[in-house]
Amino acid sequence: MNTNNNDLTIAMISEHNDPLTPLGGQQAGGQCVYVYELSKALSKLGVKVDVFTRWESRKMEQIVRFAKRAKVIRLKAGPRHFIIKDKFGPLMPEFVEKFLEFAREKKTHYNLIHSNYYFSGWAGLQLKNILKAPMVVTFHSLGLIKKKALGERDPSPTERTKIEKQIMDEVNKIISTSPQEKKDMLSIYKTNENKIIVIPPGVNLKIFKPMETSVAKKKLNIPQKKQVVVFAGKMERRKGSLTLVAAIKEIKKHWPKIYKDLEVLILSGDPRKSLKKEKGETADRHNLQEAIREMSVEDKIKLMPGVEQDVLHDYYGAADVVVMPSY
Repeated sequence: MNTNNNDLTIAMISEHNDPLTPLGGQQAGGQCVYVYELSKALSKLGVKVDVFTRWESRKMEQIVRFAKRAKVIRLKAGPRHFIIKDKFGPLMPEFVEKFLEFAREKKTHYNLIHSNYYFSGWAGLQLKNILKAPMVVTFHSLGLIKKKALGERDPSPTERTKIEKQIMDEVNKIISTSPQEKKDMLSIYKTNENKIIVIPPGVNLKIFKPMETSVAKKKLNIPQKKQVVVFAGKMERRKGSLTLVAAIKEIKKHWPKIYKDLEVLILSGDPRKSLKKEKGETADRHNLQEAIREMSVEDKIKLMPGVEQDVLHDYYGAADVVVMPSY
């Protein structure tokens, strides 16, 4: 195939993770970063990328260009307000309909569909069959693994596993973000190994690069003697912040000398502090605050709002330990 990159146009589908949403909110995490950075990188290579996501706010513009050849297109699917991603099922047929309307109106031909997450994957399969275009998918998490970790606390709809299996059976290629995820697809979902390629997510080295711990602590006004522990993630139970609090309690009990100089920073939530928090995020934040008080570690744990990526880099630099206790 001799197609020039400038002739390629990709439909990147990310139904609940708008890549331009500030990170830290209830549904704005790693998938946002993945889609944003990948789309920008493809743009630099001369590929046109249209990122399709759900239009969840009347305050948002429908089309926003964020790179020379990459733009976000927000499609109306249900009411234009926040809806938890696990409730997206009934909205996806309208999402597909609005996608097709946009493509017809703009007379855009897509050479490839790249879906992210399982509801986007469902939409991608419909479009694959209608447009006769090849499709790849990145799942970002797998339903059966999430169910195993969370049990009855898993909010995923019952049809998730069935949808994921259908996607794996019908898609052209699956981008697995780790060797372990590939193993899970092979052993649990019985996926065709020839369809799976492992491509770990990259890192923006212009933002995240080594820095002296002492310099970072000084920049953030953290005393040099402090032993800094940093957790950065969404305010969801499954991200494991309660596990971190329990661990700090154990340090207080068994290693009081270490506890004495600890400073534990939990960074979570939308950096736009003026925005109202969603109900689920507020409830999880309240539960975490209660746990901190009950375990008598409020003198060491600071619960802070989320921060932008360039500031997060400073906190990672200041950390003696970065924890990721996700289930």
